[in-house]
Amino acid sequence: MATTLKGILKKDRWSGDEAGRILLYSLTDNFKRTQEGKPPRPIVAPERMSAMVRGLRSAAEGGEYNRYLDLNNWLQKYYSVALLHCERFKLAATRSLVTVTAALAAENHRIVMEQLTINAGEADNQLSIVNCALSIAVGCPLISKDGALAVDIKAQSVNRAALDEAYYFAMGYNRALSLLAARLRMPDIAVLEMDLQDLTSRADALDKLTAELVLKIKQGAPEEDRRRAALRLIKKLFPPFDPAALTIPEPNITAAREMVEDDLRAFRSPDGGFMELLTRIDN
Repeated sequence: MATTLKGILKKDRWSGDEAGRILLYSLTDNFKRTQEGKPPRPIVAPERMSAMVRGLRSAAEGGEYNRYLDLNNWLQKYYSVALLHCERFKLAATRSLVTVTAALAAENHRIVMEQLTINAGEADNQLSIVNCALSIAVGCPLISKDGALAVDIKAQSVNRAALDEAYYFAMGYNRALSLLAARLRMPDIAVLEMDLQDLTSRADALDKLTAELVLKIKQGAPEEDRRRAALRLIKKLFPPFDPAALTIPEPNITAAREMVEDDLRAFRSPDGGFMELLTRIDN
């Protein structure tokens, strides 16, 4: 049985496994072309593909092909799901970044108000300018007249949890693809993986700005109680993002690998909990 694209295309008749592999090679090739800005194209003429499928000689070969149909559908479905999780991560990171930026602005405003001798009208004017800029970013004023930052603690807690949950799902999805690529000896499947480095770079930017805020508060807040309260809140709502702490348990990986090795059972519908093993953060 041929497993490479060149090997399969050289044959006059395909097995169910070989016909199924053509589906996957077509999927990954079209994805590569889309990334390169090129229009999709069939790697096999539709007429030949139809003739090869009609030429499958037994129910067993038909069953092999059908397993690849299920797998092809699974890949398209979970690629979209994983992509949504990555977008969720980016949105949560952006919202957190806006909040920390606003906190820095609030802290800078408070320091300026303490250091400059200005009348109440000038103070209100400066505050309005700051709030105007922040309103454009987040949709509502964030700084009160005493320089305090109004943070929606519940919303930010949800944002922070979304970073871990979304990253974990994308990581688990990538692990599923690596298990599949190893089982089929098809490294091209890796083209469907999510870009985890892009996600961590966004989290790194957030962590860097948060560290700047912590330093600003430590250096600029004269009231000990206020400083401690602010630092406690930041520690709770903006802990550093640590991808190394998000690891899939080895027993889960072993169980998932067994499902992949078992005649691609992991990719049938229902999948028997395959993706939960790899993507549920509470496992």
